[in-house]
Amino acid sequence: LNTDGDDDIKLSLVVRLKSSGMFEYWNGTYSNDDHKNTKCFAKVLAGSATMNDAINFKEMAFNLRLLRRHPNIVKLLYISLKEVPYSIVYENMECGSLSDFIKEQYQNTHQCHEKSRSSKYDDVLQRQVQREMREMMYFSSNICRGLRFLARQKFCHPAVCLKKVLISSIGQCKLYDICPLNTAMIKIETLMKKDRPPTVWMPPESIFLHEYYSGSDAWGYAVLLWELFSLGEIPFAKLSNSEIELQLRGGFNLPQPLRCPGTVYVNFQYFWNCTILLESAHIYRLSNSYYKESLPL
Repeated sequence: LNTDGDDDIKLSLVVRLKSSGMFEYWNGTYSNDDHKNTKCFAKVLAGSATMNDAINFKEMAFNLRLLRRHPNIVKLLYISLKEVPYSIVYENMECGSLSDFIKEQYQNTHQCHEKSRSSKYDDVLQRQVQREMREMMYFSSNICRGLRFLARQKFCHPAVCLKKVLISSIGQCKLYDICPLNTAMIKIETLMKKDRPPTVWMPPESIFLHEYYSGSDAWGYAVLLWELFSLGEIPFAKLSNSEIELQLRGGFNLPQPLRCPGTVYVNFQYFWNCTILLESAHIYRLSNSYYKESLPL
């Protein structure tokens, strides 16, 4: 991992992808003695960030520097805290987010097939569905391994969703936008200030008790799987934030997606039964236990 001590590193921010709160996300390039104009992805502290934001950014960067590498976590290349703007630089992921991949590769394919009613195309569609099912199970397993690794390292991924999973040119899923467990509630408070906060992906203990545990990612993971097997649909897309919170209080459940195996859907329901009516310690034990098991394949 390169740090500010390497003065020969040059980072160029080329295209701003989006701005979210105190962060900006850029495509760019970096160069040093070994790499020339290598494509990268950068998370940058926005110019509108406060002093407190800068302190939190530095703390996050120092913690990320200590995190070991894992094949299902986006590789950290370089951290710049010497000059403004502060930045965290990651490997370039050519294929974008898993959300975009699912919508482009799966939804469009099915729309084309559904225009034909012939038995020939029915057979083609059946083979296509079987291939996509294998791919989705592979993606699910990749993400599960990444979350299990984070839990063991005392890191987490609040509100993990398809948009927060990047995919490589060989189809490997990698998580980004992670944070140390002890700063999870700071991140959640920032997310909940958005016009459309990701409430569905938030575990009840975070929304109602303002607590986050090492197993709390399991809730968001179950919602992510629902997104995946629903081919990129947004859960409760037509409900307001207050209506979603009522769903959480009254017994959260999403219908089984058409392409979702029953063994996987059972896991969804298992985690969505972890409500705030349970004691906090029990929520921790119940959700954390899933990381000791492998995803049914």
